[in-house]
Amino acid sequence: MMQKARVHLFKERSLFYVTFSTSKQAKREKDWLFQLDPVYFIAILGFVHDEAEEIQKFRRNVALRNQDGQLFFDRLYFEFLQMPLFTKQEHELETHFDKWLYFL
Repeated sequence: MMQKARVHLFKERSLFYVTFSTSKQAKREKDWLFQLDPVYFIAILGFVHDEAEEIQKFRRNVALRNQDGQLFFDRLYFEFLQMPLFTKQEHELETHFDKWLYFL
């Protein structure tokens, strides 16, 4: 997903989108089969989504974890790329990923 402008309740909207990919996987046979394939939500943002400046990061990876920080579910991931926080100059590009982001 490419999101240029800030939208109200963006986190909720992101979760709403992944529910479609998740819910469509369940197969109803004699019993429901809930063996789910991984779902990845990748958002390339044209704005800074992190509210507090001290926690702002260009790349934010989100996974569902329990209160002890252990991974609760290993098949649902969110990746947010906040493009205004990508500040590398052309001479600083090291990886193919850096070059791809610079191109964007």
